[in-house]
Amino acid sequence: MTGRHYHVLIAFSPGQPSKPWKANGRPGDSNQSLELRQVSLTISTGTTLAWTMIGLIAGVAALLPAWWIANRQRVHWQTKALTDELTGLANRRHLIRTLHRMADTSRAVAVILLDLDGFKQVNDIGGHGAGDDLLRAVADRLNRIEHRHLHTIARLGGDEYAIVIDNPDSAADIADAIAQALAGTPVSLGWGHLASAAASIGVTVGEAGAQPRLLLHQADAAMYQAKRAGGAQIRMFTPAATEPGLVERPAVRQRDRRHDTVELPCVDS
Repeated sequence: MTGRHYHVLIAFSPGQPSKPWKANGRPGDSNQSLELRQVSLTISTGTTLAWTMIGLIAGVAALLPAWWIANRQRVHWQTKALTDELTGLANRRHLIRTLHRMADTSRAVAVILLDLDGFKQVNDIGGHGAGDDLLRAVADRLNRIEHRHLHTIARLGGDEYAIVIDNPDSAADIADAIAQALAGTPVSLGWGHLASAAASIGVTVGEAGAQPRLLLHQADAAMYQAKRAGGAQIRMFTPAATEPGLVERPAVRQRDRRHDTVELPCVDS
């Protein structure tokens, strides 16, 4: 087998020719001295290639755990940034991104926006812990609704949720399913207390390419019509819903506060 001849300079400490010197002295240490010796090596080409491959494999193997951990952390934080911490649903940021993607592909979508009726009273009676339990229970009921055109369920904040429908023709059926799921069995809040999860629901059907802000505004207007009509109702958006003076709009959006003007009492066992 042919090989290559190499001349290698190796540093040794004086008096110990069999052990290479390791530069572990302090910088500027005058007591350290080096002796350079030339060593002749003959290494076959095949051996060199084999050791090179072994070195590459070892290097990759050493980096894999760090890459895996970094990738898992990146996925974790990306998911956390798009998830509502309390309910595990998509959050507002996730919802907006979803609607933007659909608008970019010129897909027609429908948006359902719902706001719980009487949520303030639940917080007042049972505290924020009871309110959080109710919010999680609503999220669970929404997740249990099965429909192939139900695309995304998100909590916008407070007691307000939004649902994206990827086929506008199914919006009315899904809105009915949501109303029935929420207005069914009262939610147990512990200590024998029950609370209604009924909600006011607004629905809008957007044109292809409709922007998220417009869709949410329209669904919001329809939802307030349902709330002004007594709550626990469904309203479809119409242009008249945004006419000045038709629906008195609160100065603060519902998702930014934890009270409303329509309260349904809790049902005690």
